[in-house]
Amino acid sequence: MSNCLLSDQSGLYLGNAYLLLPRLRPESVRLILTDPPYNVSRENNLETMGRRGIDFEWDHGFDQTSWIHLAVKALMPGGSIVIWNDWKNLGEITDKLKDLGLDVKRDLHWIKDNPIPRNRDRSFVQTVESALWAVKPGGSWVFNRRPEQGYETGVFRHPVMRNKVHPSKKPDPIFQALVEILSNPGDLVVDPFAGVATTALAAQRCGRRHISFELRQEYFDEGSRLLSELLKTQDLSLKQSVVPNEGPAQ
Repeated sequence: MSNCLLSDQSGLYLGNAYLLLPRLRPESVRLILTDPPYNVSRENNLETMGRRGIDFEWDHGFDQTSWIHLAVKALMPGGSIVIWNDWKNLGEITDKLKDLGLDVKRDLHWIKDNPIPRNRDRSFVQTVESALWAVKPGGSWVFNRRPEQGYETGVFRHPVMRNKVHPSKKPDPIFQALVEILSNPGDLVVDPFAGVATTALAAQRCGRRHISFELRQEYFDEGSRLLSELLKTQDLSLKQSVVPNEGPAQ
């Protein structure tokens, strides 16, 4: 596989983030916004509505922190990184970010208006997902308070979005808000674990350049379809690339 740097123009890449992150131009990225696997797939003895446990094949055994140092190298001084994850993993991720010298600013939260009532008779229904926002030192970070907001709380309320291909897609309006707040028009936004291109779609709508990596063919295809539909409305075309699937598994 080529070790040459990737173009800093917008593109969606089918390949392994561990191989593609080092090919980003050092200190070129304003915002990394990503939603990696949570490692929440497991069986349990709680059954509600005919379902027991959660089992996503791609969610098993994911290393929550080994990719972060590669991403930080691409982040510019003053650049932001937002990592969504299960609450049980946030402590480990916080420690890694601090070890790499980043300033962990805030935790962010998505409150679901229509949570899945899984195990509702035996446990509290999970209505919140969380993220960490951290900044690389050495420069001023971007923070654009939206005019309609008296202040930004970092709490976003939105229904769960259903996608036939991806079972845990994040809401587009939340990612669009984060792109607007933490980057400026023309900035480069990166998502190492693109899923169905939620970050790329948000960046494209906001006038930012974007680079996204996705390992699974079906998610790459769905993300490509969604991006192509958006770009048609903007009289643009999608750049796609396929790279060899080598290196550590995501």
